[in-house]
Amino acid sequence: MYELVVIGAGPAGLTAAVTAAESGHTVAVIERNLTGGTCVNFGCTPSKSLLRAARAVYQARDGEKFGYSLGASPQVNFAAVMTRVREMRAFSSSFDAVSVVAEAGIDMFFGDARFVSSNAIEVEGQQLQFKKALIASGSRSAVPNIPGLNDAHYLTNETVFELIELPRRLVCIGGGTVNCELAQAFRRLGSEVDLVGSAERLLTADASTASRVVAQRLAAEGVRLHLGMRATKVDGQQKRLILSDGSELAYDALPIATGRKVNVNGMGLEAVGVKFSASRIEIDDYLRTTNPTVYAAGDVALPEKYTHAAIATAKLAVANALDGGGKRVSDLVIPHCTYTDPEVAQVGITPQEAAERGITINTH
Repeated sequence: MYELVVIGAGPAGLTAAVTAAESGHTVAVIERNLTGGTCVNFGCTPSKSLLRAARAVYQARDGEKFGYSLGASPQVNFAAVMTRVREMRAFSSSFDAVSVVAEAGIDMFFGDARFVSSNAIEVEGQQLQFKKALIASGSRSAVPNIPGLNDAHYLTNETVFELIELPRRLVCIGGGTVNCELAQAFRRLGSEVDLVGSAERLLTADASTASRVVAQRLAAEGVRLHLGMRATKVDGQQKRLILSDGSELAYDALPIATGRKVNVNGMGLEAVGVKFSASRIEIDDYLRTTNPTVYAAGDVALPEKYTHAAIATAKLAVANALDGGGKRVSDLVIPHCTYTDPEVAQVGITPQEAAERGITINTH
């Protein structure tokens, strides 16, 4: 019997497994896809590699501001850009490889995990007995219900980094972090870019002053913003997106980033009394689910779906589940950053949240 079985080998799952193993506990990890999770494979590493290339191109074009001239606009080799993105992803994934997990004394299993009793998980026909379990299976892009979308070739964060040709026309659906970063990167690399957001402003999780700065910069660089608009239909054959005001946007690539949903399909959570919704598993302040022997950490349990939040809560979960730590999630102060140019970072509450809570603050 394992003292801890972890479902998911992303930042939360691997952090929890290594933390527990280093404390002398017997640990198993189950992964259905790739070690490293979203961050290494479909998020932080490839997106920041793409942004770095795009910034280099942008700065080369803007040399006169810094007192130099290249004599001609830089020629973008998009295939080479994406080759470097994938090389950086491979380099980063080496730190989360199966061999690294094994060296820490952790047993690794690949396949779909399913709870079969209050102290057993089945994977590929094999049952793993546990004292405590931690669900750290992460999240994936939630695809909106837009007529015609399922028949169109849309992109998510899991597929956009597989592009090898620069799209001439990019239409991004969603005005959050992912699409703000993608819109600026692809515009700087040479694509025509439209960004459609249903809210009246970008980056609704940030202060309105910050989102205004990003909107102004994106517009100045040539990104066409369609805010307060909904996508009502997709014509996949003609490659056109119809908006709520009746206007149409032609596209060659259609990235979707309108929210996240948790990876719990087929896990048998109902059978062991773990409550969940499409956006998160229900937890208490100690990361316990509604089954006290099962904990959850990272994207699958938090509204803040960030790698550093996953790592922090994974450590809390191990301390609470195995060592009686009694550490509360509510004690964490979780910052976040959007890596547009300029970057937008936040820690603590926004002025809007302060007003909603009746807290008086000074703003500068």
